[in-house]
This record gives sequence, C-alpha cells and structure tokens, in this order.
Amino acid sequence: CPLCQFNLDSQQRYAGTKIPVLYLTQLMGLAIGVRTENLGLSMPFVEPRSLLKEKGFL
Repeated sequence: CPLCQFNLDSQQRYAGTKIPVLYLTQLMGLAIGVRTENLGLSMPFVEPRSLLKEKGFL
C-alpha cells in the first residue's frame, strides 16, 4: 500500500540502508515493457533505476 511504501522508504535513513522499495505493479510494468517514465520510478526516496540497471532490468 502507499503508506507501507512510504514507511519502508522514509525510515531507511534510521536503519542505515538504501534498498529501493517498488510496487509489484511497477515491476510488472517493467516486465511487459512499460516505459520507466510512466511507472513513477523517480518518486521513491531511494532511487531504484541504478539497481534495476545493474540487475539487467533496464
């Protein structure tokens, strides 16, 4: 849910980690070829695109 994503994203600074938090629907969109601009990947606190590129998803 949006509140879960916000909590997981925003509280990472206290945990000392930087793990991207994505919705399942965003990952599904990537899998079927939806453009990243349309998936809202720039909105999370931890930018996920570098990890997605590293893993070969982008």
